[in-house]
Parts: sequence; C-alpha cells; structure tokens
Amino acid sequence: MKAKRKLKIQNKWSGNPQGILENTDCCIKEVWTDMRSHQCSRKRGHGKDKLYCKQHDPEKIKKKEDAKDRKIELKIEKETQKDKRIQILLKMAKGLSIKELKYCHICFKKD
Repeated sequence: MKAKRKLKIQNKWSGNPQGILENTDCCIKEVWTDMRSHQCSRKRGHGKDKLYCKQHDPEKIKKKEDAKDRKIELKIEKETQKDKRIQILLKMAKGLSIKELKYCHICFKKD
C-alpha cells in the first residue's frame, strides 16, 4: 500500500505563519504574482506522482533546459571553429604580400 503524502503548506510568511494548506486539485508549484506567492491554479496530472500541471512538470522543464543548453553548446562550438579558421588564416598570412592576401580572401569566403 502506498503511503499518503503529507500536504504541503503554501504561502507561509511572517504575516501568516500557519500558511495555507495546498489545494489537492491544483498544481503543487508555488508561483509569484504581483510580489505575492500562491499555489498554481492549473489542474494536476503531470510529473512525479501527477502533482504538477503541464507547464510546471519538472521532467518537461528539464528536457526544455537540456535542449536549450545543447543549442548554446552547438553555437559555441561553431564560433570556436570559426575562430580556429581565422587563427590558421592569420598564421598563413604572415609573410604574404597584399596580392596573395587578396587571393586568400577570395578562396576563404564566409559561410
């Protein structure tokens, strides 16, 4: 038999030290609006133990962040490759005449 989860206390602060017991129909995530916190009003049904709404599902948020991180990593990798090509061209350009440099510029156009 699965043990019952203890209800979470929401909106606890010095003016309300008791807080408010969570609404078991709504998402468990505590959100902020106009400098005040309250329980998310969306329906539960996603994430661990079906406690979260679709927007606050930790698994979905993690996937989204991972995809964003991967996109940033690819962008950095691309920029690094460009920097390496520039360094190679600069090393090659040392000692070349202006005429030869103009020819290199034609050969190595931007992506």
